Amino acid sequence: DNECDKLIEKLDPTLKTELKIDIYRKFISNSKLISTTFSDLLLNDICLLVKEKQYMPDEFILISD
Repeated sequence: DNECDKLIEKLDPTLKTELKIDIYRKFISNSKLISTTFSDLLLNDICLLVKEKQYMPDEFILISD
């Protein structure tokens, strides 16, 4: 976890929810398909599921079971 994640985890649950929705909703709403297809409630739920991950340039990303 980075410092920002640690700080967010210490917030009151209601504030944490509002903050995540505010931050990620802007990115999700950039997609016209997503923003016009899904309800506001579902978009908010998606925002709460987002997990940020930072990668270095030229770093390989592999997902395996």
